Amino acid sequence: NFCANLIRLLAAKGHYVYVTVLSRGRLVNIVNNEMSGIKNVSIEAIGEHRLTKKSALWDANIKRVFQFLHWVRNKHIDMAFSANTIPCALVCRLKAIPSYVYADDATRHTYKIVTALCTNMLNTCVPKEGYFNQDKIKVLNVLKEWAYLAPKYFHQNVKILNQYGLCP
Repeated sequence: NFCANLIRLLAAKGHYVYVTVLSRGRLVNIVNNEMSGIKNVSIEAIGEHRLTKKSALWDANIKRVFQFLHWVRNKHIDMAFSANTIPCALVCRLKAIPSYVYADDATRHTYKIVTALCTNMLNTCVPKEGYFNQDKIKVLNVLKEWAYLAPKYFHQNVKILNQYGLCP
């Protein structure tokens, strides 16, 4: 859901949007359910994760880099936006494609690698003072959990904020 509005906005403005998703659990079905039928949007599963440590390293990362390289070779990609993923950031670096990475955990072991590879990093957390590649890190003033609320099931009511003396 975090990227859904961005995808819809870009597609509505006439951009062709490739949505690539790791085949992991029900993720492909969820993305297809949320995004299918939108004009100018193509949804493709690239790589898999069989929910084991070996699969997380080999299938979802190492093998996926080569799958991304093969997938991108005949496409014109202007920029990429991903969620803290090494394969996408690495392929973008190798192909000179600007990449923007969303991250919600600066303590994650892959964070420094992704930060080094990407063009810009968008965080929901503030990295430690003097952190690696600080100049390319932008902090988003958001609560990451809101990104996971499905609009089909969650209906906001801003009047509730009044109970707490808050304004939207």
